Amino acid sequence: MIDVKKMKTCIAARPEDFLHELFGERLHRAGTDSWRVGKKGSLSLDIKDGEIVYFDHESCKGGDCISLWARERACDPGTALKLCVVLVAVLRFVERPFTSVVWRILTLRSRLSDALEVANLNRRTRP
Repeated sequence: MIDVKKMKTCIAARPEDFLHELFGERLHRAGTDSWRVGKKGSLSLDIKDGEIVYFDHESCKGGDCISLWARERACDPGTALKLCVVLVAVLRFVERPFTSVVWRILTLRSRLSDALEVANLNRRTRP
């Protein structure tokens, strides 16, 4: 079973790595524990109570790091949770500047295995 609280704490311990993976160069620091995204900075990211939280001032919606990942990567919360768990594992064992490289390799490997799974499913379901 996944300890979600512990995972969120691990992500908040290295917020720049997590946020940079999601936003890249669009991310800019707005304070000690806060960042903004976008030209007008309408997406606010903060560390509160040891967790990353966000609020989108344009849509008036917010949430935690898992819902942020799901929103930015257009995936369901379950998939976002699994990807965050993998990212935490990468962050725990890999130091900068290699974090991004390892994460990209894992992401590509995951996409490849997903593609192979779909191809195998299609092959099995064809008459």
